[in-house]
Amino acid sequence: MCTSRLQEVWFEVLFVRSNLVGTVKGGVSSILRALLNTFFNPNTHDLRRSGVCLHLKTGNSLHLWISLEIVVADEAALHYMYGCKGAGGLKCCLLCQNIFNYKNERGIAEGDQGGWVQTHACTDSSKIVLHTPESITAVINRLQSAKVGLSELQTRLGWSIVPNGVMFDTRTRMLCEPTAHALYDYMHVLFVSGVFNINFGYMMKALMPHGITSATLHEYLGIWTRVLRH
Repeated sequence: MCTSRLQEVWFEVLFVRSNLVGTVKGGVSSILRALLNTFFNPNTHDLRRSGVCLHLKTGNSLHLWISLEIVVADEAALHYMYGCKGAGGLKCCLLCQNIFNYKNERGIAEGDQGGWVQTHACTDSSKIVLHTPESITAVINRLQSAKVGLSELQTRLGWSIVPNGVMFDTRTRMLCEPTAHALYDYMHVLFVSGVFNINFGYMMKALMPHGITSATLHEYLGIWTRVLRH
């Protein structure tokens, strides 16, 4: 299905100007919390239980029950929605317990004799320790109970204190609990400074000594484009 046809079935529930987001206490995470409370609030209307009745053009009615299954976004959006430190933090993956930014200057991975700590350059999935709902809850509880050293604690845990955010309300946290619902947008993972870009860069570096440049590939692909059109 082409992009224009896909857009026809998009169901946008909210648009917020970026210059207004900064005026909201808690930012994007607080807005997400408000949305979840709008659609899944047991005290008012919960679409998982009572659903919604749609009246069709045919005169018939269709009753739908809705639940939140996936929170898919690029890394930056997940960072803002969940309040995790993200790519710029010491612990750069909201889904992992033991993955640290390899660019950090603290020498954490080098100083770990047990091999538990890994950097985000690790390619061995067996060494990655994923978060669980329990470990995420422990992180949030630790942040909420802390009295001093909050800046350093947030850095070490990989999460920010966002009192009005989705993670600091038990009910909304369970609704979109990251270990069950968060998904990195795979198109960004592959093509936005991602896997494809890095591998393509290495390939071009290997081809340059042979006189093959990006202009060479562009000209070559242009030939195929003309052939396919005919």
